[in-house]
Amino acid sequence: MRNLRTEDEIIANWKGDIDQPVVSICCITYNHEPYVEDALEGFLNQETNFPFEILIHDDASTDRTAAIIREYEVKYPRLIKPIYQTENQYSKGLKMNPTFNFPRSKGQYIALCEGDDYWIASEKLQTQVQLMREYPDVNISFHPAYKVDGFELKKNKIFANHSKDVKIFTPKEVILGGGGFMPTQSLMIKSELLKNLPDWFFNNAPVGDYYLQIISSIDNGALYFPMILGIYRTNITGSWSSERKLEIEKFFLALDKLDSWFSNKYSKEVSIAKKHLYYSAGRLELAKGNFLESRIFILKSLWVRDLVFKAVVIYFLSFLKLRV
Repeated sequence: MRNLRTEDEIIANWKGDIDQPVVSICCITYNHEPYVEDALEGFLNQETNFPFEILIHDDASTDRTAAIIREYEVKYPRLIKPIYQTENQYSKGLKMNPTFNFPRSKGQYIALCEGDDYWIASEKLQTQVQLMREYPDVNISFHPAYKVDGFELKKNKIFANHSKDVKIFTPKEVILGGGGFMPTQSLMIKSELLKNLPDWFFNNAPVGDYYLQIISSIDNGALYFPMILGIYRTNITGSWSSERKLEIEKFFLALDKLDSWFSNKYSKEVSIAKKHLYYSAGRLELAKGNFLESRIFILKSLWVRDLVFKAVVIYFLSFLKLRV
């Protein structure tokens, strides 16, 4: 266990009832033994003048992830509130945060960070809450993050570096941005939205983050601020499925459900988002050396203005059998 502040030291600067947190940190873990202490340290290093809680859901990890969380739970019993599954719930089709963490959250805001990502700034929560209060009509905020390949931090690789200034992105921009528009560990969302998610989200959304971003930004956009406060870890086991075609069909169905839920107001953006998804799948197949599959996906991504040149390049690379 790492040498961090005690629970009393963390709570010392809090104002108000410590049993009424302003922020609920929601973290999901599964076989994150090499990484979970980074996440926990990022949470426990937060310096705030308001209470927060740490809700962790471990989905029956088969490594020492749960044991590590238990060690911290013993030391921080008023802060860390875990659920330890004995059977894997993801394999049953359940969504971890919406099913197990969001309903039990007490905070006005929910901050997301999965167990293989982490925060690098002690002022992250304090800064983000202050900004959310300055823009009370906005329901979601986010910031850029450094990309880490496994354990290798390269500070020249910045994820979601959209602007030098605070900016509110429109719902259309969020839809077109795709799932990589906002780093998951940067998200802070008003909890009332996340406790009233539509049925199609639970039944049809293959990956929740992208759809949470859209749902939360529909009314008044998404608040972006240009502070790099977290780490997005790439090339971790359990990323997007190799069953690319099946995954795309699931994404498309969920996008159609979302569009219908918003009375087809964003049909144009949804159509473009689908072609971007084909392009991403084409690049992934090319990287794996699946050249025929890459060509099929790339052809389906054409006729989107900002994709044409990139798609043509990838298409010809597939004939040359060159990986990206």
